Amino acid sequence: DVERSRGLGDVYKRQVILVDEYELSAYNWIYYNTPVNSIFLASIDNWELAALAGRGLVYAGYRTNKTYERYIDVVNFFTSSNESFLLQIIEKYNVSYVFITIEDIKKYGNSTLNILLSSPFFELDFYNKEVFVFRYNYLHMSNDFR
Repeated sequence: DVERSRGLGDVYKRQVILVDEYELSAYNWIYYNTPVNSIFLASIDNWELAALAGRGLVYAGYRTNKTYERYIDVVNFFTSSNESFLLQIIEKYNVSYVFITIEDIKKYGNSTLNILLSSPFFELDFYNKEVFVFRYNYLHMSNDFR
């Protein structure tokens, strides 16, 4: 029985979460400085935010028929150069914060980051050389987008 159980456990390999010190610092900041019910929009590669910071994500890494639209929306968000489109995605999923890493910028380009940095709808709440955390400032949102 013991051997069989150990063998069965080997079938379900544990996934190791590897994060660098900058991401860990950001997750720690998120955990202590954002409301528990916050919704984050992070790239499809940053699913560990939900586990390590305990916050909700628009897309948490599992692609199924039910989550495929979310997957596409997140990828399109990170590749868009259209502020109106970004705001539509933010509103669609009731996003509170956007989480962007240097790796995201390398993968998707910096057009989304540039929009967030210059937009009155987003405040840069956290930055540590490799991670940006923007808070959505819905008070600046016009009625056109609500």
